[in-house]
Amino acid sequence: MGVATYNVEAVCDHATPEKFSSIRLHMDLPFSHEDFQRISNLLSLQDWQGAEQLACAKYPHLKETISSWMRDSENRALGRSQDEKILRVVNG
Repeated sequence: MGVATYNVEAVCDHATPEKFSSIRLHMDLPFSHEDFQRISNLLSLQDWQGAEQLACAKYPHLKETISSWMRDSENRALGRSQDEKILRVVNG
């Protein structure tokens, strides 16, 4: 069912003094409604590995990307985010 839809956005935050700018890379990965519900339920239970396994089974060619994204999302959800460090590096 479906294919991955890749998208790129160029954004500029005009509300910041330095006009913080970035490129957003994201993609939509279509799932059947049943699989979507399963993944959504797993994420609600904080079962990140289960959700990752289902997504990787559907899109094995994107395993590295999905695994990395899930791991970083889990870290963010659990308050182990590296966002502040990354922003400091990006912004100097």
